[in-house]
Formats: sequence, C-alpha cells, structure tokens
Amino acid sequence: SIPGVDFNMSDSVNRLYAAVVAARGGDPALSRTSKLFRDGVQKMAKKLAENSKAAQQTGKPTLTTEQVKEMQKRMAAMHQKK
Repeated sequence: SIPGVDFNMSDSVNRLYAAVVAARGGDPALSRTSKLFRDGVQKMAKKLAENSKAAQQTGKPTLTTEQVKEMQKRMAAMHQKK
C-alpha cells in the first residue's frame, strides 16, 4: 500500500504518483522530479499540466484532465505533509 494511492483511480495515476513519491528525497542534480520537488509544488503541478497538454497535442497516450487534477491534488497534499 502506498500512502495517497486511490486504487479506484487509474493505474496511470497510481504509477505516476508512486514514481513522484520515490523521487521526493532524491538528488535534484540527478532527477528532474527531485528538482521540481525542490522548486515547489506549484512548479510540479505546472510541469505536469504542460507535459499532459503536449502529449495530447502529439496524440500520444496521456492522462485525462481529471487525472492531471488528481495528481495536482495529491502533490499539494504531499507538499503540506513536509
């Protein structure tokens, strides 16, 4: 069980959230996700939305708008627990 994982949400969101949690304490010089953590939750949420929009425009599989909002909500909650 991973704190914050809603098993009613899609596997994509759960995998992404698990990867974000794993990178939380990483070295920002080695991990973009760790760097975004250092820069703050607003930066992370913005980057998530940008990447999702870019993927939609290229026709690649991506998260839905609802899934992006769910990830942004989880990241905000994770940031508050710091």
